Amino acid sequence: MRCLITLCLLILACGEDPARTIGPGGGMVQGEGVTVVVPPGALTSDVQILIERTDVPEGFAAVGGRAFRFTPAGLTFEVPLTV
Repeated sequence: MRCLITLCLLILACGEDPARTIGPGGGMVQGEGVTVVVPPGALTSDVQILIERTDVPEGFAAVGGRAFRFTPAGLTFEVPLTV
């Protein structure tokens, strides 16, 4: 039963919403053609994570000429994310 609930939650989390509240249980945010996967235990409390497309900062190169901002700025994670 727990596997079925997890699968349903993953399916619901796959929508293209550039802002999503993620908590200690982990989750996924998709927007602007980018996916961020936050594994369980990466956050200690609920946080709204937003993906925004932005200009490439001067002096930096971006693959395909695209750059993204992930907010809130300064957010730290207990374990690595997948982008």
